[in-house]
Amino acid sequence: MLSGYDRTFNQADFERRLRHYFSDSAPCTVYYKLNLDSIEIKNTDNGATVTVKLDAQASEEENVRIIIQECEKTVFPVLVHVFEEPEPVESEEVLRRVSGGMTLAQAMTPTEKRVIKKEFRIVRIGINNNTIVLKHEGERTVYELLFIPVLKFLELLNTGKHTPESGYDYLIRNGQRDAA
Repeated sequence: MLSGYDRTFNQADFERRLRHYFSDSAPCTVYYKLNLDSIEIKNTDNGATVTVKLDAQASEEENVRIIIQECEKTVFPVLVHVFEEPEPVESEEVLRRVSGGMTLAQAMTPTEKRVIKKEFRIVRIGINNNTIVLKHEGERTVYELLFIPVLKFLELLNTGKHTPESGYDYLIRNGQRDAA
């Protein structure tokens, strides 16, 4: 005769939350295999995979949050912003230039540029409001695509018609940044 039980992890609720996220707002098509103590997630568009160990002491919501964070690191698509930034002139070089006959303004003017790449992960999409959420170093930015549906934009990224660099440029030119 059963006198009682204690449920520490509701797998049905966990799977429902996971399915809801991946079917409604994930920025890629995924296949996942749910094991007893881990989950394997594969991006079917580009083949990237991640295995996440489930924490039995954490709630279902916390486990889903951990899985999404791991997917953000490796599985979700990336957009890249490439730009040039002037290389600062060191003080010794400024002194050498000034003593060589240049004015201070001319001596402090950088002559070299460095190329900088910023990677933005697409962490969420909104099909109903045609938005893309980008994440860079913990900061999230929401863009609304103005001319094409968000699914078409992701298809162009996945098929290679847009590189991560050209995809970012397209999003900036043809998207509106939301104040979210």
